Amino acid sequence: MILVFGGGFLVSVKCKNGDLETPWIRQLPLPWRVLWVMALLFSTGFGLRAADTGGAFQVQNIRSLDEIVSLDSGLNENGGAHTWWITTEPLDPVAYSREFLDVADAAEVGSDQWFAVTVPGMAEASGHGLESHRSYWYRKAFIGPETLRGEVSVSLGEISDCDQTYFNGVLIGSTGVWESDRAQAYDRVRTYFVPESLVRKGERNVILVRVKRYFSDSSGLVQGRTEIGYSVPMTRRHYMGLLVSLLVFPFYGAVGCFFLFLFCRRPREIENLHFSLFVFLLILWLICRNQIKFELGIPFVPLKQFEYLCLFIMPMFLYAFVRSFVPVVMDPATRRWDFAVAACYLVGVVCEVIVLVANQPWVGFFLFKNCISITWIVFTVSAFRLMVRSARAGSSDARAMLVGVGIFMVGVFVDLLHILDLHTLPILTNFLLIPLVLFLAMILANRFVRLANEVQYLNAHLQEEVQSQTRELVAARDAAEAASRAKSEFLANMSHEIRTPMNGVIGMTNLLLGTSLNSEQREFAEIIRQSGDSLINLINEILDLARIETGKLEIDSVAFDLRKVIKHSTQTLTAKIREKNLQYSEIIDERIPTSVQGDPERLRQVLINLIGNSVKFTPKGGIELRARLLEPSPDEAHADSFLVEFAVEDTGIGIAKAKQASVFDTFVQVDSSSTRQYGGTGLGLAISKRLVKLMGGTMSLRSVEGAGSTFTFSVALKPGGPIKPVNADSRRLPVAAPAACLGSILLAEDNAANQLVCRRILERLGYEVESVTDGSQAVALAAKGTFDLVLMDVQMPIMDGIEAARAIREGEKGVRIPIVALTANAMEGDRENCRKAGMDDYLPKPFQWTELRDKLDAWLKKNQE
Repeated sequence: MILVFGGGFLVSVKCKNGDLETPWIRQLPLPWRVLWVMALLFSTGFGLRAADTGGAFQVQNIRSLDEIVSLDSGLNENGGAHTWWITTEPLDPVAYSREFLDVADAAEVGSDQWFAVTVPGMAEASGHGLESHRSYWYRKAFIGPETLRGEVSVSLGEISDCDQTYFNGVLIGSTGVWESDRAQAYDRVRTYFVPESLVRKGERNVILVRVKRYFSDSSGLVQGRTEIGYSVPMTRRHYMGLLVSLLVFPFYGAVGCFFLFLFCRRPREIENLHFSLFVFLLILWLICRNQIKFELGIPFVPLKQFEYLCLFIMPMFLYAFVRSFVPVVMDPATRRWDFAVAACYLVGVVCEVIVLVANQPWVGFFLFKNCISITWIVFTVSAFRLMVRSARAGSSDARAMLVGVGIFMVGVFVDLLHILDLHTLPILTNFLLIPLVLFLAMILANRFVRLANEVQYLNAHLQEEVQSQTRELVAARDAAEAASRAKSEFLANMSHEIRTPMNGVIGMTNLLLGTSLNSEQREFAEIIRQSGDSLINLINEILDLARIETGKLEIDSVAFDLRKVIKHSTQTLTAKIREKNLQYSEIIDERIPTSVQGDPERLRQVLINLIGNSVKFTPKGGIELRARLLEPSPDEAHADSFLVEFAVEDTGIGIAKAKQASVFDTFVQVDSSSTRQYGGTGLGLAISKRLVKLMGGTMSLRSVEGAGSTFTFSVALKPGGPIKPVNADSRRLPVAAPAACLGSILLAEDNAANQLVCRRILERLGYEVESVTDGSQAVALAAKGTFDLVLMDVQMPIMDGIEAARAIREGEKGVRIPIVALTANAMEGDRENCRKAGMDDYLPKPFQWTELRDKLDAWLKKNQE
């Protein structure tokens, strides 16, 4: 750039001395000649800008208008190119034109009042004190062609701002309102029609242009060329020029939409959004700079303000794009640069607000030339700094972007100089985005190639990785299945091994309680029975948790009396409530139907757990159970049901807020220390919450430490039908058998204690009993057909109960004998296995004598029918 400007200065000196056509130019080497041509281009805007082009007057001779002729090609005797004459004196354009055209020596007409200036350019730069005047008169003379074949047009380029143009003393056009104080169209290229009769063929013609001054440092004919030609080709060229300039907009629009599409597909790559917004703003700015804006009928001032706004915002998005595209090291220097950029932009925002609200055009122009230019410089320098640092760090993307953005920014800088009237080269920004887009496309292509290589590499190793992962997954699956099987087997074995002796303990305790005991003996027996019940409840909770975790726990749906279920749930805890001297109350909504349909046993289990916890953790005060009817269930799966909400509120010790979220976890207790006062496994609340969820409801907790807790849960119930009567006979086991025999029972049980318990219970119920210790003996006796029912244990030596049941069914020839499984196998699937083997019913150990009685009554009655 320094060489170019220096060459421009040398050329300007040669032009001053009249040596522009000297042969020494041809003697220069080719690179120097190229440099000279570049200097000649820049000299148009720089080298001759402030030159005094005074001297003798020379009129340009136009021989033909077959092609559009430039009126800027005339030279005076001192070599001044693009020369117009200017005066600030008032004159009558009609009288002056007549005098100028009639006098033989036209140069003498008002020669003391006219000064030669370079056009296009700022009139104030001529050095003749024109900056103190509000209006100027420009003059251009030429000799017309000998012949004409149509209407002529004159193009004057851009005039800042208002004008009145006369051709041979006749007003051929004007722009703007002369009396207005606001800028109106200082970007507009004037093209005025000249009637054929007005042109003096083969004689001198004169163009007078009156210009009103709005700006202190930019007035008059500031940009563009002065041309003359036939109206049709000039009009065609004007609109073709508009069309050509608009052709680049679809390309830029496609580029902006493409990068916006990339951002929509990958929102994390914010640089694509920054670049698309920059491109869209550039399109708007180019439209505002294009002559097409004058064809839209929009007022000039809002368009110019919008143009300034676009030009002000564009560098922010360009800098943000560069900053997010190249890797940035956040060191103190980078933070200082960011702070400087933000401060500069904040000042620019304030100035831009002033531009938008100012009523004086010079205010906006001044801020535009200074603040916005400085903003562009700061953003450009910051962006180049980031790209250079990244390029030095080895980023190939940064190097390519440095070249593309560099080319674009050079064009922007040259266009800013054009806007500031420092040269007359055409606007380059219309086309310089293309190399930037090409370099970005190259960067994206490089990224795509790198990504393709990575994908190819991954594909090459993917199969091996998949096989390795598959082997690991298969091993993990097998290990998980083995662990699950081991867990299930362990639970099944532990359940069987615990239930088998517990059946003997509970059975013998019930038999003992059926005998004559004194008060102390009965108390001891009751303690044994309660301890056995607690141990069985613990085993059942563990089994329920296992079923819930595996999704195999099913919820029944039978008709029952909700109020009786609530009453029975509290009866088991009445003794403990009385023992702790607690107040207990129930509030049941009268709107709740008497008969509902659901799972009464699971509901009773939840109520017992919650009320039992309240009794356990309430040293004094009371407990209240509330049940109320809610709105119909919002769950689509229970659309025909209604919700009943239960709340168990106590005045106990409460739960700390930090521990409330974990009380529903398995094996978790509020007080887990070794000195805790309250027992329990921590399974009750976890199982209760999951059971409530299975019943279509939710459970929540509200508690204040030291003040008590309230557990609230809801269940989905349906309107119930007739309630099946439940045999709730709680009388003690009869001491002696009834006089009449009720039937003959075959008992297959290998455990001596359980065999004794079952025999004694059956005998007291009035049945004859034949007992065996393995399945093969049971098959042999059952073949005789002398028994009314078979009680079959599952795990027995020689032949288990499953094989024995199949053998009995295969050997039956007539009447089907009922077989009831009497087993300690209480895991999921045990009932189904028994039914598949041919058994009719299932009674898990340990059992109550009433449960055995009900089973016998049901099957013997059905068999008799």
